[in-house]
Amino acid sequence: MKNKTLLKISLFTILVCSCTAFKPAKEKFMPGYSSNSLEDLNKPFKKKVEKLIVNMQKRGYNVDVSQTFRDYERQEYLFETSLKLKKLTGQDIKVTTTKRSHHNHTHNGMPASCAVDLRPVLTYLPHSQVEFYKVMRDEAKKLGLRSGADFKRTTFFHKKYDIGWDPGHIYTTSCK
Repeated sequence: MKNKTLLKISLFTILVCSCTAFKPAKEKFMPGYSSNSLEDLNKPFKKKVEKLIVNMQKRGYNVDVSQTFRDYERQEYLFETSLKLKKLTGQDIKVTTTKRSHHNHTHNGMPASCAVDLRPVLTYLPHSQVEFYKVMRDEAKKLGLRSGADFKRTTFFHKKYDIGWDPGHIYTTSCK
C-alpha cells in the first residue's frame, strides 16, 4: 500500500512540476498562465539571472529555465494542489507554500517576475542534481540573489543531501 501511495505521489508531483514548464504557457488542464521566458522577468533581476546562467555554463552546467512568471490563478492552483497532496498522502509534499509568490510580480500590468525556476539539463542522478543546485546556490549568492536551496529542509531526500526543498528557485527580495 505504501509503495502505491508513493508511486501516486511521484507521478502527480512530476505532472504538476513539469506542467509549469510546458510551452505554450496556457495549458488546458491547469488553470491560469505561466511562462518560461526570461523576457517575463523584472529587468534588473533578468540581468542577474542571465549572468547566473552564463556562470553556470562556465562551470560546465547546462541550465533549463522551467518557470519565470505565473499569474495569481496558477499560483493559487499550485498552492491548493500542495494542500490536497498533504491531505491525500499525509506527507508534506511541497509544490508551493504560498498563494502569493515572487513569480507573480507585475509592472504596469505586464509580467515582471522576481523569481525563476532553473533546472539542470539531462541530469538524472540525485547526487549530480544536488551538486548542480549547490553550485547554483553559491553562484546566485555571489550575484546578491537568494535560492530555494536554503529553504527549510522538510523531506528525507532534502535532509539527506542538506539542500532546501525548492533548490531550483532563484529569487530576489529587492524587486520593484
